[in-house]
Amino acid sequence: MEAWHPETGDALVMGKRGLTPAADLPGFQGFDQCGHSIAAIPAPNGWREVWRTGDGTIRTAPVVGWMIGANSIGNALIFDDDLGLVATGTAAPGRHPQTAIVPPGVDAEERWNAEYGPTEN
Repeated sequence: MEAWHPETGDALVMGKRGLTPAADLPGFQGFDQCGHSIAAIPAPNGWREVWRTGDGTIRTAPVVGWMIGANSIGNALIFDDDLGLVATGTAAPGRHPQTAIVPPGVDAEERWNAEYGPTEN
């Protein structure tokens, strides 16, 4: 986002012809509230986020970076095939509220079970 419209309060982003309302862009769904970010750091290869879907399937997505907020709290930035680039801890549509971050060399299902316990199908 680049600015707020001074009269309507709409969020404005850069478009092909300058600033345009974000809601006019195809696929725009809304904004998630977040604190002020002060840095983004690339993640080493192998870090993943893991979650269990409603049918019990374990899913993972690669962590592509870490976003550090002004409050010194870091969130993983993941790339999900369905949602695109999202930060952990956000309530993007379709995102499962319980997730775990898995370092390289750790089994995703073992980490999930350690954080939340096994889920019966």
